[in-house]
Formats: sequence, C-alpha cells, structure tokens
Amino acid sequence: MYSYGGIKLILRKLGLKTTLCGYRYIVYGMMLLQKNPSYLDFITKTLYIDIAKKFQTSSVCVERAIRTAVSTIWKTNNLKLLYEISGNEFISRPTNKEFFGLFYRYLSKEEEEEAVEKELVDKDIDMYCDLMCDECGKTCEQLKKVYQEMVVLSIENRKLKEQLSRIISYDAKIEGQES
Repeated sequence: MYSYGGIKLILRKLGLKTTLCGYRYIVYGMMLLQKNPSYLDFITKTLYIDIAKKFQTSSVCVERAIRTAVSTIWKTNNLKLLYEISGNEFISRPTNKEFFGLFYRYLSKEEEEEAVEKELVDKDIDMYCDLMCDECGKTCEQLKKVYQEMVVLSIENRKLKEQLSRIISYDAKIEGQES
C-alpha cells in the first residue's frame, strides 16, 4: 500500500498546495481507496460521505473542494508527472471520479513495479552471489555491487523509454487535434 507521505508528495509535485481543503480530502480519499477499491464504483454515495465524516463537513463541500483541487492540478506546469499519471488519456481536466481512478491506478502500478523490480534485483543478485574473485578466491562483494547497479540502471532505462514513448504519443495526439 502506498504511504500517506508518498501520496502527499506526489500531490505536492503536481502543484497542489497543502492549504487547499481538497488536498487533505484527496489524500484521505486515496488512503480509503487503497483499503477498499470499490469506493470508485459509487464515489458520491460512499467516498465523499466517508471523507465528509472524517473532516466533519458535508459531502457537497468535499466534492467541490476536490473538483477545485483537480482543476488546480490540471493547470500546473508539471506536465511530465501529469501525463505519467493520466497515461496521456485526457486532453481536458478529468472529473473527480476519473482523477481518483487515474491516481489509484498510477499508485497501484508504481507499487506493483517496485515489488517486481525488488524481486528481480534480489533474484539476479542472488544468482551472482557465488561469483569468485580471481585475486582472493572469495565471493566478490565489489562485483556483486557493480552487478546490482547494472540491474538498477537497466530498470531505470526501461522506465525512461516508457515515459518517452508516452510523451511522444501524447504529442502526436495534440498535433492530430491541431490539424
């Protein structure tokens, strides 16, 4: 599960000010979604009401504050992260439900990728743990560290290629609409 601090950090990177009520509501809403993804099915009848109870306000106020926060995020200049989260699916501001869905999917994907990468790195390193040093005849810790760095860099390289591909496809969409 993505941490409370991690969600807050991403929202701040997106340009959302911590002083907005919608900021707190989105953070709490994402924590609820991670515990129970079915909140996405009936966002106005479940998610908004539970957020409103927590913050002692009405669900209408919660909805409006989140809408304002999503509009603020959509107007920021952090397009790289915004496109990464949205998957280049939107040209205009998403609805609150769409935003929660995109953000939830993004966090779930990030969490899944981190788990897979950790497993791959651990597996690959374990596979090469028995590499012997020619000089001392013992398992070479330096070689193990170099190999670990190579695995991490190849994973980062793959991520950068995926991001570049998404940006290129988004640019193509924009150019197609301008024509």
